[in-house]
Amino acid sequence: MKVLKISCFHLRTPLRLQFAQANQNTQRADSVSVRLQTEEGSVGYGEACPRTYVTGESAQEVMQALREMKTALCRTRFSTLHDIETWTSQQLAGGSGPALGCALELALLDAWSWEYQQDLAEEFTLERAPQEVNYSGVLPFGNWQKLRPMLAQFSFRSWKFKARTEVEANEQRIKDMQGLFGLDIPIRMDANGGWNLAQARRQIEAGLTLGVQSFEQPLK
Repeated sequence: MKVLKISCFHLRTPLRLQFAQANQNTQRADSVSVRLQTEEGSVGYGEACPRTYVTGESAQEVMQALREMKTALCRTRFSTLHDIETWTSQQLAGGSGPALGCALELALLDAWSWEYQQDLAEEFTLERAPQEVNYSGVLPFGNWQKLRPMLAQFSFRSWKFKARTEVEANEQRIKDMQGLFGLDIPIRMDANGGWNLAQARRQIEAGLTLGVQSFEQPLK
């Protein structure tokens, strides 16, 4: 398989409310989609969500990098999954960002599976995905009285919320969520690197006492 054309698209999805967390506030969701077409006419799509505060990349930087590597990509032959793995690993080792590698690898895998009519689930010896996919809700900073009517419309089987530095504020948020969703709904806390070590120890102890199941990125 050889790539003939590559296109990329910057998708900006506006949010109905500002999504606030410890290290970033945003009013839109940014992602980059990649479309590859092979010499045989197969097409593959990939997508990634570059974030300067997560992957170290912006959408503009990912698109510029894609344009710069177009020539090298089109000169490479991908006959096996190992070829895709090797090429992607080389890009990451050479300094390419993880979002860029994600979008390209997904697009290459998609195109390869069409080109050679191979089932990726079988190739990777994966179990079939269930017919029903369960999503987790993510709760940003915000006034509970304003957020509650919106949250009540969802029936997610688990939730995580963006944690603050104040223990009392987080404890109240946990109690509010449990009052709305019930005590059996799994809850996770995401600090986005906003705590120091002493705060993390106190926050985790308090969260565990109230039934929080896990803590994401407590430290920088």
